[in-house]
Amino acid sequence: MATRRNLKKDINYLSYDIISECFTYNYFFPKKNEDKIKELIAETVEMRNEFIKRVNHIDGRDNKKLTKQHFQKLYKDLFAKSDNLVGQLNNLNTEKK
Repeated sequence: MATRRNLKKDINYLSYDIISECFTYNYFFPKKNEDKIKELIAETVEMRNEFIKRVNHIDGRDNKKLTKQHFQKLYKDLFAKSDNLVGQLNNLNTEKK
């Protein structure tokens, strides 16, 4: 299992990558879906803060089995949420106005 420090780095990397993609999209399509891009950025920042908080506050810290389950669920939730945000960003290109 990765250390908490590396997990926080992974969370930050995923968050900043999604935000960077939002800014790139906004650069190439400045007036298209501007409000949705702002919402995606805000949702990504909220996601980052939530997951950093979850890394810092472990349930059942004394029990290794509960700790392992906590981090496995955290990784699963992190990748699901990140995939959802990227999917929303990709769907902006297919929407017709």
